[in-house]
Amino acid sequence: MLVSAVLAPGLLLVSVLAQILIIKFGLHSRKLKKTLKQLLKMQGLLTQLTMLEIYVISFLVAAFNLADFATVSFGFGTFCFTMLFIMTLFLMREYDLEHMWSFLDEHQ
Repeated sequence: MLVSAVLAPGLLLVSVLAQILIIKFGLHSRKLKKTLKQLLKMQGLLTQLTMLEIYVISFLVAAFNLADFATVSFGFGTFCFTMLFIMTLFLMREYDLEHMWSFLDEHQ
């Protein structure tokens, strides 16, 4: 649960940021090209491990089921988790893995 809720989304965001920085500031180094290739290979696994939508749905189901029995209030942690979900959702909507691979192939 810790892996798919915290570690995988964090690594996914750091991986995409590293890919963008490598492409923007220099693909001239052989080591950076190799690092970018490894990050692109890891991208599919990280995307599959990130299951934030399942946790959001479970939050909503729990809130509706408990609303009859108790007062349900969401705190700062739920807010942060929701923002992580929204940020990951928009990032994956705009991220194109095929484009990143083609950019790497063009510069080899």
